[in-house]
Amino acid sequence: MSGAPMTSSSILGAFGELMSLAEGVPDGVDVEERIAEIASGLGDTVPAKLDGISYVVDRMKGQAAQLREWEKELAGKRRAVEATVERLKLTAAALLTASEDAGFFLDKKTNRVKVCRDHGAVRSHWLVRSDVVVGPDDVALWPPRWTTTKITPSKSAAMDEITETGEAPDGFEVVTRRGWRSR
Repeated sequence: MSGAPMTSSSILGAFGELMSLAEGVPDGVDVEERIAEIASGLGDTVPAKLDGISYVVDRMKGQAAQLREWEKELAGKRRAVEATVERLKLTAAALLTASEDAGFFLDKKTNRVKVCRDHGAVRSHWLVRSDVVVGPDDVALWPPRWTTTKITPSKSAAMDEITETGEAPDGFEVVTRRGWRSR
């Protein structure tokens, strides 16, 4: 198998052909010669292909690590911008609260503070009120009817029990997956 390097698909196809030759011989095919031809091409090709895959994986891991670093940097910048937004919103609320306390900018219909075009603003601004429950940080101090519980499956606990007992309940099974490692 000379010429251009074999693709992963063509390598897998060659292995498939080897397996089919082991199961039955087509008419007019010199099996030993064909097996020798396929095997000689695979002997050099498979290690080279695995090395190539390994190099690409290493490079992609490096790119992923770099992206992770950029994500951390961007997350820090995002948090700083979000903190600035919250500080500005608090400042705006403080300005509106002070205006309301002083009796400035009161809306004639609602008697609540509202700064709008009539006052020289480009946008309308008003004070929003919302009620929230504030309680202890320790959730154990909250009444149980005010808490929620999220139940999630534990695959590690399931694997431990199935491995220990050797039995899996109906609808469950242990599936063996094959992967690849390289150094």
